[in-house]
Amino acid sequence: MAVSIDLRVGTTPFEFWHEFGEEQINVINSKVFVESKKLVLSCEAKPVDSNQLSDAKSIFRNPDQVTQIVITDERILERFARYVNNHRDEFDCCELTITFGNQKYQYPVKVSRHQFGGMMLRVQA
Repeated sequence: MAVSIDLRVGTTPFEFWHEFGEEQINVINSKVFVESKKLVLSCEAKPVDSNQLSDAKSIFRNPDQVTQIVITDERILERFARYVNNHRDEFDCCELTITFGNQKYQYPVKVSRHQFGGMMLRVQA
């Protein structure tokens, strides 16, 4: 495993998009690293209130319905982009790994810039 870097100290809202809309859930411990030729963006869901907790439970009850994840935090984008540039030859795909409770959810994703700032992770089938 290549060196892991923290993308953000503290909490960051991630938007989880699905067929019926989107839910915003805060995450902590955002990191990026390369493992087994895979670029991994890893974090832990940390709902801030009962609303976010309810949304998180709903999302992860049907994790395969997530179509994209939007991260509008520019600091995460900058650090992620720098890491990608420095490790470009070490991976051939990208994955978001998110821990919620004691479960880990993994999404193969394609990363692009989001039109309103930050980045978009499009879930690949």
